[in-house]
Amino acid sequence: LFVTFVVAGDFQRVWSRQNLLLCLLLLAAAFLLDVMRWEDVTNPLASANFTAIYLTTALYAGWGFFLSRRSLRVTWTINLSNNGLRILLFLAITLNTVTVFGRPPDDAGYYTNLGARRLVETGTLPYGDPKLRGPDAPGYGAAATYGPLLYLSHIPTQFLVGAHSNPPDADPGEATYQRPPILATQLATWLFHMAGLAAMFAIVRRFRSTDMALGATVIYAASPYLVGLGGPDLVIGGLRFVSHIAPAAVTLLAFAAIGRPLLAGAILAASVGILFYPVFLFPAWFGWHLWQRQRPLVFAAGFAGTALVIVLWVIWLTPVAEGSSVLAQFLGSTLEHQEGAGAREYGASTFGFWGSHPGLAAFWQKPIAGDTSLLKPTFLLYASLSLASFFLARGRTLIQLAGMTAGLAAAIQLWKTHAAGSYVEWYLPFLIIALFANQVSSQVSNKETADA
Repeated sequence: LFVTFVVAGDFQRVWSRQNLLLCLLLLAAAFLLDVMRWEDVTNPLASANFTAIYLTTALYAGWGFFLSRRSLRVTWTINLSNNGLRILLFLAITLNTVTVFGRPPDDAGYYTNLGARRLVETGTLPYGDPKLRGPDAPGYGAAATYGPLLYLSHIPTQFLVGAHSNPPDADPGEATYQRPPILATQLATWLFHMAGLAAMFAIVRRFRSTDMALGATVIYAASPYLVGLGGPDLVIGGLRFVSHIAPAAVTLLAFAAIGRPLLAGAILAASVGILFYPVFLFPAWFGWHLWQRQRPLVFAAGFAGTALVIVLWVIWLTPVAEGSSVLAQFLGSTLEHQEGAGAREYGASTFGFWGSHPGLAAFWQKPIAGDTSLLKPTFLLYASLSLASFFLARGRTLIQLAGMTAGLAAAIQLWKTHAAGSYVEWYLPFLIIALFANQVSSQVSNKETADA
């Protein structure tokens, strides 16, 4: 709160629209602050808290789409000088660095690190590694649930910290298995985050001033969502989770490169290879390129070509068990591990809105046919929204596309079962961009924003 309002607060009118919007940016933090205490869903306060998180996430999704249709009448001012902003950004990045390296990575970083080490040792992606897949594997299969490029990104940092290579037949569930140092995933997370901050600064500076870009970047870097909320020991998001940071950072890089359609398409596909969800951004981004005549086929070629390389790589490095297929193993390890209701799968989690509202989940989170999570009503609604964004992108400016991107990244969490609404970093930077760069976006043409 202090940093946010020192940077961009209106001290002349306490109840101004500017201050209200800054409070809204931090609203979800109030409900995520101590959320780890609510694992007992029989407690009515747990249900109320998860409901608040869910509704707040829906609010952010709606806010993003609102900003994609019109610009808010807010004249943003930055209260600090350029030098003051640089000092504050340095302090915020220092805080980010302490957060990354000062405490061990949680969940995603630990298991991605393990999956990357097994990739080096066996030459096999985790989706085809029987020692990493299934309910009996470490973390009930958590090491096989992330994007192939996220595993790949850990290999250089593991090399830098001197990770030990175990024999290919070594069992990572045994105490004799030497796991890679956690410093490897900490380095990867920090590098992704620095790249994301640089991209965010570059995006806002194109449409506003250097001071506005510094201010927006400071507000994001100092946000409580990055420090980590949830509890005194275990947190639910932030810089201790590479799965929260890496895909958002790469998506920001793609948005920063959107004036070069081939590169933007390739980087967006790479973000899908990091953690899948940015695939739902493609219809909106492709639609924007098409409606604005910004070389849509070049953008699509960049996306499709990179995606094809990733898919072929996954097929090549995923041995298939008898009676299965690469697609079945991949979906079982990723989508169904996260959303399925089988043994040790997160779709049966009670930690979140749907788990604390079983009556609603019995309809909205139950497949209408078969048992695949792709046929849940909530997913079908979200997929429809993603496809509709192709048409909603018509006539939008580039900054309004940032708002739509924020809305889509927030809305996907309305489908997600476990810890829904906690992936604030997926949409927050795009929401900040849509807010702080909106004045120029209403004054220039789409052609000019693309050229920028």
